[in-house]
Amino acid sequence: MRPKDSIKHGKSSVSRFVDELDTTVFIAGVVLSLTAIVTFLTYPQLSVRAILAITDHIRSNYTWVYVVTMFLMLLFVLFLLFGRWGDITLGKPAEDPEFTLFGFFAMMFSAGIAAGIVFWGPAEALFHYDTVPPMIDAESQMPAAAIGAVQYTLFHWGIYYLIPYTIIGVPIAFFSYRHEAPLRISTLLVPFVGIDGLDNVWGKLLDILAVLVTIGGITTTLGFVGNQLLTGIQYTTGITFGNTETILLISGLTVSFTLSAVLGVERGIRRLSLFNVILFSILGVLTFLVGPTNFIINLGVQATGGYLDDFFEMSLYTGMGENDGWVGSWTVFYWAWVFSWAPFGGLFVARISRGRTVREVAAATIFGATAGTLPGFIQWVLQLSGSKALAVSTCLKRFQHTVSPSPDFRYLMHCP
Repeated sequence: MRPKDSIKHGKSSVSRFVDELDTTVFIAGVVLSLTAIVTFLTYPQLSVRAILAITDHIRSNYTWVYVVTMFLMLLFVLFLLFGRWGDITLGKPAEDPEFTLFGFFAMMFSAGIAAGIVFWGPAEALFHYDTVPPMIDAESQMPAAAIGAVQYTLFHWGIYYLIPYTIIGVPIAFFSYRHEAPLRISTLLVPFVGIDGLDNVWGKLLDILAVLVTIGGITTTLGFVGNQLLTGIQYTTGITFGNTETILLISGLTVSFTLSAVLGVERGIRRLSLFNVILFSILGVLTFLVGPTNFIINLGVQATGGYLDDFFEMSLYTGMGENDGWVGSWTVFYWAWVFSWAPFGGLFVARISRGRTVREVAAATIFGATAGTLPGFIQWVLQLSGSKALAVSTCLKRFQHTVSPSPDFRYLMHCP
């Protein structure tokens, strides 16, 4: 049996964290990140214009790259699930899993998707209910729009969300636990350069690129979650936050995440993930029992049926002929967000998958994520079902014109 994270090699978690730092990658990541920050602070308007121009160019010309890439990734994970590679153990042959099945799923779900579902799952469904996606044949704020809203939200947060993590995590776990390669992104190059060649310039460049990409994903997530949290505090306490308070809150969240990572998977992330999943499940069950249970079941079943029936069309829908840029604003944005988290998410999947088979990891990615996503929309379903059509229409109009920047709390402030 392997020692626990906290006592491995007789060192503390902090000591091991420092020892495992790659100085070259760390310094390069810090320098490039600071350069970007200074550029944004020095030329804020120019930076915003440049980012918007790049974003618009990608949405206009490369939507197909995102949707096709994600679809091909899904096909590969299905091959891992049903193909002969599924029996391969991510570790030594016949090695036992490091974590229990429940603990493994809890960490996969909590670290990979849970925060997004809690904060933005209900908000997205509200937006789709008011502004119906192009593929959904329904009028705004009508029952059919509610079904389509949940259907498309499930599409964005369901099967696909963890797919890129698995694509990166499985090979890293295999080479790390079977062939003693380091647990880092450059391990993907082992088939081409060997383990001894990972410290060459290409390995370093790949690790640095992974750091920069992950910083982009973290920045997006912290911006969304921090914004939502600040609005919630303001709504419940009446306290108004300025730029200084916002920076302090975001910094506090960053420190909390870092401490969880430094404490190790066993003492930090695993315990937090188990707590999150248990609390999430309790809230979901209570909401379901309080009701309206029949409405929740009917809407959920019909939305799931539409999701399965239209799955391939939604997967490859590029918005050809549409002029509103809906696919770029929603599907492409989500896929880009997930891709930016893929290096970090892939390493995390590799870290918690020791002793698991490839098939188990693929199954947790596809079925586990989807099963965990469904309860995330109960909050929105319950809120919407408790209002008459006129009340919902009225509150959504007020919801759109309020100055509060956070969708969920805008809805709570104006809707019954």
